Amino acid sequence: MFRNAIIDGRMETVEYSVVRSDGVERFVATEAELIPAKPGSLARLVGVTQDITERKEAEKIRVELQRQLHEAKKMQTIGQMTGGVAHEY
Repeated sequence: MFRNAIIDGRMETVEYSVVRSDGVERFVATEAELIPAKPGSLARLVGVTQDITERKEAEKIRVELQRQLHEAKKMQTIGQMTGGVAHEY
């Protein structure tokens, strides 16, 4: 996952899903950075992993609500147009 970031020597965040031992899927984000090695020692990969399942679920809800709002505005506009046409007749 972090191969390109490690090669370039930059910090990178990767989001992915994992399945717990009880079968529940969770979403996590891992941020890692390569700490260069001093001469004669090994480089270290340091990282943090965070559970972002609630954030992902909230994002899904937000996207769905935006879709519903767009649809409602579209229907309101159509209703206003048909009301105007009906008024003309």
